[in-house]
Formats: sequence, structure tokens, C-alpha cells
Amino acid sequence: MSKKEIELNEQRFLYAWNWFCLHAEQRARLFNYFLLITGVLINGYVLSFKEDIFYLCITICILGIIVGLGFFVFDLRNRQLIAYAEDVLEKLEREHFFKEDFTHWNDDNKRLGLLLQDSFNKLRENQGKAFTLKKLRKMKWWIWIMQTIVIVMFVSGLIYTILNMINYNKNIADNKIEKLNISCPMENQHKEAKSVSLENLDCPFCIEFVYHQPKPILNTIGYPYKDRILYENEHALVVPTIGSIVPNYLLIIPKRHVISCKDLSQEEMKSVIMCKEKIENHVGSGTIFEHGSFSGEKSGGASIEHAHLHFIPVQIEHSAISLSSENKFNKIGSITELSAIGSEYLLIWNNSGIYYTTSASIPSQHLRKVIAKYFGVPDKWNWKEFPFVENMEHTYTSWKKF
Repeated sequence: MSKKEIELNEQRFLYAWNWFCLHAEQRARLFNYFLLITGVLINGYVLSFKEDIFYLCITICILGIIVGLGFFVFDLRNRQLIAYAEDVLEKLEREHFFKEDFTHWNDDNKRLGLLLQDSFNKLRENQGKAFTLKKLRKMKWWIWIMQTIVIVMFVSGLIYTILNMINYNKNIADNKIEKLNISCPMENQHKEAKSVSLENLDCPFCIEFVYHQPKPILNTIGYPYKDRILYENEHALVVPTIGSIVPNYLLIIPKRHVISCKDLSQEEMKSVIMCKEKIENHVGSGTIFEHGSFSGEKSGGASIEHAHLHFIPVQIEHSAISLSSENKFNKIGSITELSAIGSEYLLIWNNSGIYYTTSASIPSQHLRKVIAKYFGVPDKWNWKEFPFVENMEHTYTSWKKF
């Protein structure tokens, strides 16, 4: 072989080898990216599904299918480019590097060579058309199997998510229809229940606690748990309030949609008292307050127009509530006597007794401002701006342990 031919073969070898290395490395890198992206998408799907964010789940599944198909096509193309280099290298082996006289030390009929032996094995395996386990030794099969599993998984996830979204929307629609057609969730258990109006379909308490649909604001403020119900009985429940200025700042919420607690039935009042007793057994005595409005009117002081009582784990006397001189507090013997009040009122319920004052001029969120000042954070009374999520978490975990 002439010097010129030797140099030409060297150039052929370097060209083919560099080509082979480039696309073999590219193939391995793409597979690593495929695993990384798939892991991120799966994690995103699981987190989104837990929060019932179905449209995001569907988007993730579609992206997963596209990623799986895309990497499958890229892998086919890379294998084809690698095969081009293998053909050149095999020819160089056959004609120059490992000639016919270069045989196995123990078998003169077995010709040595790296790609030559690989080609011989492929030819022998392909003689039978049936799929054999020996073919699974090839990396391409494992890559294709994993890509197929990922594609099937995301297709299944897409179908499962769509079915769950349909069922989820159907449940919401059924709940709205139910609220339109029945007087209230507990009507069969007390005759004096009043009808639920159309506007209650947007009540955040009804949606979250009666019909158990997710509350977006919990995700917005970073509340880590699926729900926040600490205790529940037939007609009422206890939850940590958003804007818990201190731990164990709680709300007692009737399940039936009424504007003020004065509109509750005797049975519902008993459930409210049971909630109060449950709270006191767990955290000790405290102060309960409510800013209620006249029956059938919009709530003048509450930011959510569904009756709810605030509980704070300290004693605040009604005399400490600074109102105008016209606002005189009256004492009543039982919470059930609220039904006789015929105007907007402010209720204080502590160890000293049950007191109320009536006025249409009581400022909105007035008692939250009093509580914030009492605990040394007078500028943080607004629950929308200062949710105090850490106190909500502390309350939730302490109650679950209890």
C-alpha cells in the first residue's frame, strides 16, 4: 500500500471516527435530557393533580407526549447517522485493519474485528424474524421501551385527567342545581331553615366547607394542607382563619348559608355551642365575637357574607371595645337570644357573659383592628394583606395531634 493510500485511509478513519463520536455522544446526551424533562413533567403533573388544576395537568400531558415522540424521532435519526460512520469503519476494518488472516486464536474460521463481530452477530440474530430475548441486549430496545412507556403514561394521564375534570365540573354543576332546588343542605333536619338564594353560589364558605371544592386563596397564600377543617359536627365546623394574628385564632362557621348567627335555628345554635366547647377543651377559654347584620341584608361589617364567629385565645372585655357613646352593650343570658335583635350588631362572648350592641355605623373589620392592636401589630389587621400562614399551620398541626 502506497504512502498516499495510507494517508487517505487515516483521513477516512479520523473523519468516520469523529462523526461516530459526535452522534454517539449526542444520542447519550439526548437520552439524559429525555429522562430529566420527563421527571420534571411527571412531578409537575402530580403536584397539579393534587391541587385539581386540571388544565395544567392536560397541558403537561400533551407536552409529555410531544417530548416522548420528539426524542423517539431524534433517537432514530442519531442511530441512522451513527450507522453511516459504522459502515465506513467496518469497511476499513475488513479491508485494512483486520484482514482475513487476522483470526481468533482458537478458531481460524472466526475473523476478528470490532464492528465485524458486531455485524456478524446482527446478521445471525436477524436470520430469525421472531423477537428474541437476545435482542434486548441492544441499548436501542431499552431506549425505545422507556420512551414508549413514557408516551403511554402521558396518554393515559391525559385521558384520566379529562375524565376527572368532567366529573369534577359535573359535581360542581350538580351542587349548584341542588342549591337551587332545595332550601338548604340541612333542610330535612330543621323546618325553620330559609331558602338559599342565587348569590350563595359564589359564597366561598359554602363552596369550601359545604361542597368541599378547593379554595384558590389557600394556594395563593401558600397554605400547605388540602383543607383546614379542625372539627366538624352536624351543623357547624371549626377552621383556622386566614389572617390568624395569633395561633388558635379560629372561625366557627355554620354550614347553612345565613348572613348572621341570629338567623340560625335552635339545632344549629347547639352545634355552634358544641364547637365552642370543643375549642375550649383544646386551647382553653377565649373570646368570641361576631359582626352580624339584620336578617336578609348584606353584611355591613363582615367581608364574607356567610355567618361566622371569630374565636381568639384571650379574654377581651366588651368595655375595651372603643365605639361611640351611642353604642351601649347589653347582656343576654344565651346565644339563642340573638334572634330577637332587629338590626346590625356586634357580639362579644367571653367568660364574663354574652354582650351585644346594635348600630348601623360599626366600622368594618373593627374587632380585627382591636385584636391586632391588642397583640402589638396594629397595622396588620387586614387578613387579605397579612394572612399569617405560619400561625394557621401551627394551629392545624396542633389540632391534628390533639
